[in-house]
Amino acid sequence: MKKIITTAITLFTVLIPATIVTASANAAPEWLIDGLPVGEAKSDLGESKGEEILLEFKSALINFDIDCKVLMEGTAGPGAAGTITKAHTAPAECKIIEGIGPLQEVEFLKLPWKTELTLVMEGVNLYRDLVLSGGTGEPGWLVKLNGVDFTCEWEATKELFAEVTNVAEGADYVFHGNEAPTAKCSSMGTGKIDGLILFKAEGGKTLSVSG
Repeated sequence: MKKIITTAITLFTVLIPATIVTASANAAPEWLIDGLPVGEAKSDLGESKGEEILLEFKSALINFDIDCKVLMEGTAGPGAAGTITKAHTAPAECKIIEGIGPLQEVEFLKLPWKTELTLVMEGVNLYRDLVLSGGTGEPGWLVKLNGVDFTCEWEATKELFAEVTNVAEGADYVFHGNEAPTAKCSSMGTGKIDGLILFKAEGGKTLSVSG
């Protein structure tokens, strides 16, 4: 089983939820390795290039923005299926952009997360990867800031998603916080994710998406 490993910088933000564009009912996107379908066996993905991801939190009482380097692992395939099995960071890997510290904990919750590719618009190869519950609860995160725990999660009817674009080195995985639904958070807050992660196949092979 191949692993997706990615390093990124993460920041938490709260905005007004937006509507996800529904994929075509006839679309059948799938993960490819060197241009061929992954097949029945899940495909390991190798170490990926870290890019910037932004996560933000806001409520009537408190706002904070945090940048973190995040290590992610997972699998691609078969077909449109995938998983994010690990998403790890630590306070030492983070920087408070807005808010009052100290930052004591940053943790991603309810892993593993299941993912599912969808084709948003036929003819222009616009893909989205839905980030869904892997069976242990809805995807989310926890931040402990100045002694207070803040948690956020994406509801089942308002899935987190990333746009997926084929590039020379692999697949760009881009979170658009202004387009995706926001997470429901504690302290009557909301959150979002922005930014990009580059996923690459291990062994010098090429990861891509086709539909």
